[in-house]
Parts: sequence; structure tokens; C-alpha cells
Amino acid sequence: MIRVATFNVENVFDRPKIINLADTAKSSILLERADQLQKELAKTTYDTAKIEVLLAALRGYVSVRVDRGSFFQGQSKSKVGARGKADWDGAIEFVRARFSDGQRKNTAQLIKSLNADVMCVIEVEGRQALHDFMMEYIKPASSRLDRNMLIDSPIDPRGIDVAVAWKRAELGVIRSNVYDRRVVNGRSLTVWSRDCLEVQLILEGGQSLWVLANHFKSKMGGDPPDARQKRVAQGERLVEILRTRYDLSRDCVVVLGDLNDVPGSDPIAPLYAMGNLHDVFDLAGTPDDDRWTYYYGRAPVAQRRTQIDYVFVSEALKDAVANVQVHRRGMSAVADGKIPGVTPLSGITSWRDAASDHAAISVDLQGL
Repeated sequence: MIRVATFNVENVFDRPKIINLADTAKSSILLERADQLQKELAKTTYDTAKIEVLLAALRGYVSVRVDRGSFFQGQSKSKVGARGKADWDGAIEFVRARFSDGQRKNTAQLIKSLNADVMCVIEVEGRQALHDFMMEYIKPASSRLDRNMLIDSPIDPRGIDVAVAWKRAELGVIRSNVYDRRVVNGRSLTVWSRDCLEVQLILEGGQSLWVLANHFKSKMGGDPPDARQKRVAQGERLVEILRTRYDLSRDCVVVLGDLNDVPGSDPIAPLYAMGNLHDVFDLAGTPDDDRWTYYYGRAPVAQRRTQIDYVFVSEALKDAVANVQVHRRGMSAVADGKIPGVTPLSGITSWRDAASDHAAISVDLQGL
């Protein structure tokens, strides 16, 4: 038997301060301004007044890195001297948030409680960061998922990637899909927000377990149409990958991760429609009102508890599924007392030291 889990760790690793605010509406506004600033800096002729206003609004959240030429006036960090893109080379950089040792310990506590053999770890900054976290915070060594794989995605400039971590199994084939493209209004755009990472794990008995780790486009910013369209494209491409690369009646395949939408939505519905791919909650008979993995505090009360994290298994694994659990005690909403009847893990007192804003899901696969 092996235990598979998925967990959006959200705050284990350094991440941009701009997306680590308790006020997600403020994050959305700041991200929109950062996007405007990037567009202004790419222009041939600058509107310096507009750029300076954006820089002032983003102070403390972004900085300008100058590699060649001159961007600011003299020693100033607010007055723009460049007349256009030709005057300099460089980029804006996101200021990194700092996370407390308590947060890391609490995230480790949640991961240890999962006791997983294979885990999809979402919002990871790099293989070395994940390895170092496991070595420092997951003890004893027998509790660690001491092997991991991710592809450093060129898509997300914030460095947020998706990884697969595991114990014991040997690594087989790795396949990245970061270069998948789609055409929208005549423009060629990336499909994925990070990656759809495919990892073959060769288990002790010689059997292959294929793990497809995903993190779909978020709804940050009020879920604008282009975000919804991107999730639809991601769901369609994921179905295409499953149909063309795998025989789900014979291959042991697990699809898991943060898909950022609900089961009946346009991006997720095609996965259910496949017929030979199964949500483990369906196989376990989990009641609909006990499947939620995320708490949207700004949504109407009836819509605040939603399932946006998933574990799907192929037809070949359907009868192996057992002991499906949702782990919510590390959630920031639980820490803030928004979920009556759920007690936070020891040491978690508020969203500031919570393990994540997501719940984790675990499932046992018997006979592997």
C-alpha cells in the first residue's frame, strides 16, 4: 500500500510579498499595477510621470533591476531618467516575503501528519528549497519525502512551481509540458500557469505509477475572463494528455493538484466526463459538503467552502482506493476560527503562522 497526497503549501518557501497579503483584493490591485508597469517599461517612449506613479504605488513590493544603461535620475530611486527602453536593460523584481520559523514548523507538522509516500507539492520555489525544507524540518528521516522532481518553469516569473516528492520509489520518465501553446484571438499563448508535470515512479514491486501534478490558473483579481479561459484550456489539454499518452484501463495514473475551480465548472467537468478517470471522493462516497479544500472568505456564505484541490485515479486504480481524507487543521481559516468544530494543529494561532490556506488530501492505494 502507498499513500498519495496533494498539498498547496502556500507559504513554505519565500514568495513575492505582493501575493502574500491577507487582503487578496489588495494583492489583485497591486498585481494589476505591476502588470501595467511592465507594459510601460517595454515601450519605446516613456510616459515618465505614469511610471513614477506606478513605482510609488508599488513601493515595497517591486524593485527595478538595472543591468545596462541608466533608468533612474542620478541616485534617485523614484525619479525616472530613461526616455525609453533603448536607454537601459533590466527588469522589475518582486520583493520577497519573509516567513517565520513557526510557519515552516507548522507546515512540516501538517506534512508529517499526512504520512504520505508520494505527494504533489504546490507553490514550490525549487528542488533545492524543497530538499532543504525536508532535511531541516521533517524529522525523523523516515518521515521525509526525500526525493523530489520539478521543472523550473519559465512561465511564472514569481518562481512558483509544482513538484512531486516521494519516498523509496525509483525515478523513471519525466515529462514537462511547459511549452504547450494555444491560440487566442490570433495570439500564441502558453497553456499552463506553471506546468503539468508527468513523473513515472517505479515502485518496489516493479510496477509503474504515473503522477501528473498540476496547478491551474488562479481566480485572483476576481476571476477575469482570460483566467477562466486559461483554466478551460488547461482542463482540455490535460484530458488530451491522458487520452493520447495513457491507457487508463491498464496504466496506474494519478492526477492531482490545485485546479482552482469547482467540480461542475467548465475547466474541471471534462475530467469527470472521461469515464475512466475517477475523483477519489466519488469512489469513497464522501458527502458533497465534506469535500471542500479551500475557504473563500469574500464569497457568499453558501459558497465559501469549495473543492478546488483534487486527486483523480485511472480505471486501473479504481478498486485500490481506500482511506480518503481531507486534512484541514493547518488551514488559515481554521486558525482564525472561521470553521466551527475544527481545531487547528498545535502551535497554529492565526493565518500568520498557519500551514497554508488550503487543506491537503490523502488517499491510500492498496496493493501497490
